[in-house]
Amino acid sequence: MHIARTALVCLVFLLSGSIVDLGEGQLRRQAIATSAHLLIPTAANNTGLFGAVFKTRVSIVNVTNRTYTITATLYRSGSGTIVRQITMGSRQARNYDNFLQDVFSYSGAAGVELDAVSAQSAGGSDLNQFAVFAEVYNDGANGVYKTVVNIADPADGLSLTDPSITPGIFVDGSARTNVGCLNTATTQAIVNVDVYSSSGGLLTTHFLTVAPSGWAQNGILQDVSGGYLIWRVQFGVSPHCFAVVVDNETNDGSFIPPIKSVN
Repeated sequence: MHIARTALVCLVFLLSGSIVDLGEGQLRRQAIATSAHLLIPTAANNTGLFGAVFKTRVSIVNVTNRTYTITATLYRSGSGTIVRQITMGSRQARNYDNFLQDVFSYSGAAGVELDAVSAQSAGGSDLNQFAVFAEVYNDGANGVYKTVVNIADPADGLSLTDPSITPGIFVDGSARTNVGCLNTATTQAIVNVDVYSSSGGLLTTHFLTVAPSGWAQNGILQDVSGGYLIWRVQFGVSPHCFAVVVDNETNDGSFIPPIKSVN
C-alpha cells in the first residue's frame, strides 16, 4: 500500500511541474521562478490529530540588490485578513521557524499572500523579485515530519471553465485527505470537489465555500484508495486550491496541487 501510494504521489509531481529529489524516493515540486508576488496556499501554527504540533517554516530571499518591503497578508478561515510588512535588504534572506507566529502572532491554519508589487508595499515594483520556500512540519511522538508546500502564482488559480484533477488520493484507516482553497479576491468562491475511485466511479461530491478574502480547508470523509479529485468552480472567482494526503500514524503529508486539464 505504501509503495503504491508513493508511486502515485511521484507521478503527480512529474505531471505538474519541475521536481526535486529529497532522497529515499521522495519527490517534491519545486518553485520554478522568482517573482514579486507569490502565494503560500496553506500554513499552520496549531495542534493536530495524534498529538502533532504543526508549524510552518518559511524562507524568503531577496534575489536583487534593491531594498523593498513585502506586504504579507494572512487569509484565515472564514474571512478577515491580518497584514504585516517584511522589509527586505539587498540580497537578504529572512528565515522563520514558525512563520504564522513570528510574523502575524496567529494560531491556527491559513493561507498567505506575499506582495512586493502593490502600492501597499514601499517601493512596490515588479523588479522586487524574491524566492520563497515553505514547509509545514510537525513535532510529535513519532518524530518530526514535513510537508513541502507548493508556492503559487497569484494568476494561476482554478480555471473558471475547465476542470482540474488531483491524483493520488487516499482516505482509509492509515491515511486522510484534506482539501482547501485560498481566495484572495473580494468575491466569494464555491468549489465542487468530486471524489472518484481508482476505477473511475464517482463516490461523492465535496463542497468548499471560500469567503471573500478568506481561506477554507475540510477533510474528505469518503473512503477512497488511490482515487482522484476533480475540481470545478461552481460560483464566483478562481481560488488557489490544494489537497494534502496525510499519514495517520506519523502525520507526514504530501501536498498535491490540482493539475489543469487540457481536454
